[in-house]
Amino acid sequence: MKETTRASGMGLIQLLQEQTRLPVIGQHPKDDKETRLSRHQGRFEAGRILLPVEAPWLADFENELLAFPNGRYDDQVDALLLFLDWLSKNEYYLTPSFPIPFVFSQARTYFGDMPPNF
Repeated sequence: MKETTRASGMGLIQLLQEQTRLPVIGQHPKDDKETRLSRHQGRFEAGRILLPVEAPWLADFENELLAFPNGRYDDQVDALLLFLDWLSKNEYYLTPSFPIPFVFSQARTYFGDMPPNF
């Protein structure tokens, strides 16, 4: 589990380390959120960020992401960026060495202008 080492993140890290067995890792991003988000812009533009069609949290998540950086909140954007930063460093290890057929499901919607080309 990753959590930023800024502001409230420090308290959460200490609490989780003391009261759980979760492998909590503190992370101090070098750049601001706008810069970090711009690094992943291609994933959004290519339709590689998939979201469920329905979820209780979906509207709030999309509103926060679309309002960024001028929105009132950015906690979910920060969590997404922690994941995308981690993914970009570890994606090679998550990619299987054998081909997997793509299955396109209508149960997903694309976040971005165009769906990926299958």
